[in-house]
Amino acid sequence: MKNDRIRFSRFLMFFLYLSVCCVIPDLSYAELMIDTVAGNGSGGYAGDAGRAISATLNSPKGVAVDHAGNIYIADSSNNCIRKIDKAGVMTTLVPKTSGLNNPMDVATDMNGNIYIADNSNFCIQKADAAGKLTKVMTGLNYPRSVAVDGSGNIYAADTLGNRIRKAGTDGTVTTVTTNVKNPNGVAVDGSGNIFVADTDNKRILKMNSAGTVSKTVTLNFSPTNVAVDEASENLYIADGGSHRIWKCSLKETDCVPVTIAGTGSEGYSGDGEAAAAAKLKSPRDVAVDGEGNVFIADSSNHRIRKIYDNSLKPVAPVLSLTLSPIPSSTMTQVNLSWTERHGLAVSEQMF
Repeated sequence: MKNDRIRFSRFLMFFLYLSVCCVIPDLSYAELMIDTVAGNGSGGYAGDAGRAISATLNSPKGVAVDHAGNIYIADSSNNCIRKIDKAGVMTTLVPKTSGLNNPMDVATDMNGNIYIADNSNFCIQKADAAGKLTKVMTGLNYPRSVAVDGSGNIYAADTLGNRIRKAGTDGTVTTVTTNVKNPNGVAVDGSGNIFVADTDNKRILKMNSAGTVSKTVTLNFSPTNVAVDEASENLYIADGGSHRIWKCSLKETDCVPVTIAGTGSEGYSGDGEAAAAAKLKSPRDVAVDGEGNVFIADSSNHRIRKIYDNSLKPVAPVLSLTLSPIPSSTMTQVNLSWTERHGLAVSEQMF
């Protein structure tokens, strides 16, 4: 009996040790995955009213997501704007007959309007929910990107004009900055900060609407576009030349970019797998929604790709202890069982 009590005491200490060591730690982890949400890989124009993943696009160079989760695509070589609703159905919002000429980027506002960098028409156009177009900024020199802030101010990367332009809510057009060279991208965060892909200078600039720069992210590549989340915590950069998407934290002083998608080799692969091991081909644009999902205009693959967080947050093992008498004996059997509740295993051990 004495030995039985000693064994039980030792086992109870072991049980308490497991309880402390196995339950308290945070076991969560995350992995970024990638999938295709639009385009079957063939360059063309087809698929309206059907599944977006079965539709054909032709060198899409711009992508945006509204607050309702609808995705908008600058279907550049088709000279139109496509839309994917939350059910994954593809439609054409602004048709090929609209007069768009090489639309390079799209942006959305809080009222459901779409803004288009109409590159070879040298302007920014606004499309309402029915697809009706209105020019809101003209006199540009091959603009490649457009963004809209929460107040309705419109920003354009006037690419060959080497400047960033702004159209106020009253329609007045001003120049934000000329301290850029061949800017390919512009984005705005929830606080009205402007981010510029200063392409030929290989950097991202953060500035206010007066053009005062508050942060410079130096790169070793030429960015093709840029996106920022609403909280202004993370920056996403499209690197068409190296076939990658980069991310850096704006909360860090240096904001060092890391690859989140693409291997550096052009191609198409990786759906359903880790985004960093996937292949892209000349990604021209990047967008981020309110849930942190990242959308890529994988231009030369004629597809829209999506990076998402496939977090697996395992729950710590649940431990239980039971005692039961052994028949025809004065000894007691001690049973320890634990269940791994993250879907990996269920185990039981008896002592």
